[in-house]
Amino acid sequence: MTHQMRLSPALLLVALIISVGCDSTSTTDSGEVQHFGVWGILDATQNEQVVRVVPGRRDRTDWAARPGEVLRASVQTIEVETQRTVTWTYERYAATASDEVVHLFRARFTPVMGFTYRIVVTGEGGQQSTAETTLPDFTADNPPQISAFTSGELFTADVFVDGPQRARAAVIYQPFVRAVNAGFQQVIVPYEDGEHDAAAGGWRFQWAPGRDAETLVAQSAPDTFTREILVPLRSYRMTLQVADAQWATLAPLDVWPLADGLPREEAVQLLEIDTVENGYGFFGFVGRYSHVQFEVDELNARLTPIIRAIVR
Repeated sequence: MTHQMRLSPALLLVALIISVGCDSTSTTDSGEVQHFGVWGILDATQNEQVVRVVPGRRDRTDWAARPGEVLRASVQTIEVETQRTVTWTYERYAATASDEVVHLFRARFTPVMGFTYRIVVTGEGGQQSTAETTLPDFTADNPPQISAFTSGELFTADVFVDGPQRARAAVIYQPFVRAVNAGFQQVIVPYEDGEHDAAAGGWRFQWAPGRDAETLVAQSAPDTFTREILVPLRSYRMTLQVADAQWATLAPLDVWPLADGLPREEAVQLLEIDTVENGYGFFGFVGRYSHVQFEVDELNARLTPIIRAIVR
């Protein structure tokens, strides 16, 4: 007579849950130690932060969480200047861009500009992967420097962003709406990455409102601009996107920021990105900040004749 072993529902549940920490496979054939992959950024404009953690070596074939897999690890960040420590909360998260489930850790705090943060991922056996990032001191006391407008129709201004972080900009123009049903509108004109000025210790690019005028007219609602226009803009702002010096040397800013705080596939596939000690991946900083240098009246005075000439 044969006997069959039956598992109770509770034991069956335990059997289905796979506990993942890290083991001896963390050492690659070349001797490199890789406990965890860490992908995430700190955003000083948000009060909630998120990182993705991948257990095991970089050559792990399945980057998503396996069925029933629970990551037995803890994540903490340490604010180096104050030694303030924050413990992150673990969750399994179904990514919106695909059906894969990933290991996420979240924490509610707002990083401080100019401070350095160390992230520590610790497995059940005490093995750790760590990384650091320093947020640029990009505050009201250290704004971007914007020169006076040049003369001429295609007038420009030079913009300098101090610090090692990479910088790019977009200018958001909000024209006056003449049509009754046109509603709110804005025109966003992106600029390419600035050029690194090593001698000055920052990044430079050229803002060209005179050249932006054609884009402003083309992308606005019909009848927004006419030859009788008095002033073209209700408001405008320059939005600066900055990233820490590590990210500046690794990949285009287009790879970040991320939907739902998750790495886009382009970022995950950039496997040579390594800012993590005893691990792999990227932990850094990206943020956006709005800044206005000139009164809108000054910009309107320069743009009005240009736009009138375009729409005549």
